[in-house]
Amino acid sequence: MIWAEGSIYIIGFERGLREWSKYLKENAYLIVTGISWLRKNVPEEPRKFWESDYSQMKGISENIKIIEELGYRPVGHFVLSESAWWEHYYTPLEQRILMLKEKYKNNPEALKELEFEQYEIDLYRRYSSYYGYVFYLMQKVDKGL
Repeated sequence: MIWAEGSIYIIGFERGLREWSKYLKENAYLIVTGISWLRKNVPEEPRKFWESDYSQMKGISENIKIIEELGYRPVGHFVLSESAWWEHYYTPLEQRILMLKEKYKNNPEALKELEFEQYEIDLYRRYSSYYGYVFYLMQKVDKGL
């Protein structure tokens, strides 16, 4: 089994599934959480942001199709709650940003990076119904089936 929460973001959903397959025996499980579109007709602001930051982001049905095409059997999936984002990521990050803004108030480059991070938080605050992390459970298909 490979359990990879959030880390597939670094190499991309499709590439991660493809590359990690070689580490799994047949019938073994792969569990990932990946950022995914939750709805169609995404407003321009979040769509543009994610196209520039994570261009390979897809919807749940598209990711399930990728899962199947790469030799896995989808077992299940669910959307992580908004509270998971706030409690374990954005609220602590936002608190840290406030502290770092004071610390680096005379460093324009650092402030620019902090503003970018704050923008992502504010974007999620406004558009959380359009995207989120999805927990995908899949099984590598036994070639003998």
